[in-house]
Amino acid sequence: MTSTAVNSLRLPTPDWPAAFTSGAQRDNSVSAGTLEAYTLDISLVARWAALRGKEMLNLVTDDLATYVRERLAAGRSASTLTRHMSSCRRFYAFVVREGGRDDNPALAVRVAQPRRGRSPSLTASALRILLKPRNCPEGVTAAGFRGLRDHAIACVLYDTRLGVSDVRLLRWDQIDAVTRTIHVRQRDQEARIWPVGPTALAALRVLHREAVRFVSYEADSPYCFPTSTGLPLTRQALCHNIRKWARECGETTVVTPSVLRNNGRPVRYASRSDSRLGCSPVARHEQA
Repeated sequence: MTSTAVNSLRLPTPDWPAAFTSGAQRDNSVSAGTLEAYTLDISLVARWAALRGKEMLNLVTDDLATYVRERLAAGRSASTLTRHMSSCRRFYAFVVREGGRDDNPALAVRVAQPRRGRSPSLTASALRILLKPRNCPEGVTAAGFRGLRDHAIACVLYDTRLGVSDVRLLRWDQIDAVTRTIHVRQRDQEARIWPVGPTALAALRVLHREAVRFVSYEADSPYCFPTSTGLPLTRQALCHNIRKWARECGETTVVTPSVLRNNGRPVRYASRSDSRLGCSPVARHEQA
């Protein structure tokens, strides 16, 4: 082979976002929710760069600062963009470590945080409307089923005060309707046992019953709140659905997952292994 032929050969350019995600997936300290957040954040920044004729690998600090300014002007929250930059810092740290570039352009980018006020309080009447038990008639429509799903999400946020990632990734086999608890695995693989109140349990029972009857729903999905494909809702979709649900209930206050959690009843969790509970999680609520 001639030298000209050798020089004409080019190694394929690594798919750095995919390599980063694969590396994070192999890291046992990264939860499923965190991995999904990394993937979403990196893809959003990469898409923004592509629309401007740039590659994410070659972005510099000024580019990322421009991204933050444009997203803030478009209405993105400071907390969301802080998470985007945190994901970018991890992404570029991975690229530097693997020899893809010499610097981390996200280190110098900071997102100004607005002064935090107290979460708005919901009146007792508003909570009664938002959490009022729902039933679906025969021949449930797609919109009707989504309403049941969003109502159940609101009830779980209020009645357990689980975090958004724990709620959207909640599976039926994590719920023990007998002991009224939800089992959540943490990064250290220790289980946190969260009490769940009757409001959330009732909503989940109705949701599961209608999910089995609703033929368009992926009934085999292990998740309590899946999309039509059987995959869990994204964080953004869950937050959007909660705001939409509140508007449909006639609530003028902007209702977010944090508002529901902060207005919920005080909950203390037990941190202990499943084997000490004396029972195992049930797969379906009908067993209660």
